[in-house]
Amino acid sequence: PETSIVILPDRVRGTDDEATALANYLSTCKLDSLLLVTSWFHTRRVILIFDDKLGRNFPQLILGISSAAEAHDVDSASSLSQYIAYVKVTTQECLKIIYYLLKNL
Repeated sequence: PETSIVILPDRVRGTDDEATALANYLSTCKLDSLLLVTSWFHTRRVILIFDDKLGRNFPQLILGISSAAEAHDVDSASSLSQYIAYVKVTTQECLKIIYYLLKNL
């Protein structure tokens, strides 16, 4: 239901900030489960970051992630420029995952 949707007031710059804002919100309320909605392309990084940020502080929380297909699919690349854009976005996403893993060593 629409009343179950909460938009957090915090200004964020990325997935890590979003996870921190959500952890701050969760410390003020009592939830048993949470559904995150993201693009299919960012699902790996979302799982990595949110599980790290929320898993240690809210071990009882059941975290679900839902994603939808989007235009960054190599199968939908009908031209060289679309394929190059796909490669660029894929490379950026991989670098973001590597950055997050190295940052938290």
